[in-house]
Amino acid sequence: MGWYYYSHDVDGNSDDVCSKTEFHDDGTVHRYDGTGGDFSIGHGHTVYNSQESYTSGGSASYDRGPYDSGSIGRSWDERH
Repeated sequence: MGWYYYSHDVDGNSDDVCSKTEFHDDGTVHRYDGTGGDFSIGHGHTVYNSQESYTSGGSASYDRGPYDSGSIGRSWDERH
């Protein structure tokens, strides 16, 4: 993995981490969104084939939303 950043809930009542975005050495971008903004509830996983696709709002090559049945209750250790 190349680099990553966390996003925080600055508009809500807390400053909790609500998503993580990873930029991999192979050019893909992986975004993890906490279910309801809370990783203790579960998380989604979205993959973009390139940074350009991610930043331009392009289509994801893989998308399991944070409210998908496979996301709710999913441990952070099960990121992929």
